[in-house]
Amino acid sequence: MRALPVTAFAFALAAVSIIGLPPSGGFMAKWLLLNAALGDGQWWWVGVMAAGTVMAAAYTLRVLRLPFVGTASLPPVRRVPRSMEWTTLALALATLGLGFTAAPMLEWLRVGAPVGGPGLVGGPP
Repeated sequence: MRALPVTAFAFALAAVSIIGLPPSGGFMAKWLLLNAALGDGQWWWVGVMAAGTVMAAAYTLRVLRLPFVGTASLPPVRRVPRSMEWTTLALALATLGLGFTAAPMLEWLRVGAPVGGPGLVGGPP
């Protein structure tokens, strides 16, 4: 974490989205999937998504735990180009941005949906 702080921060932000924590785009995706599954009466998908969330949290937090535990057996870290670090951070920030801008995108998806039907997103318009 000391050698590559930007990369570590980008990984932590990406982990937030992979796990599906608010306000990330991953949260919005899981929320829409849960609503669709429950709306169709397929409640068993909730368990599948919950198990996926727990597994994602387990493997991402395991990686994030390493810098704080201070294991001496890790090999030395090689530097990566700054452009790669900042690109990774920009992409991780974009996942958070998707969470904040999801409402306008969902309205855009409703365009062309049948007036009385569920459309692409689920539920009446």
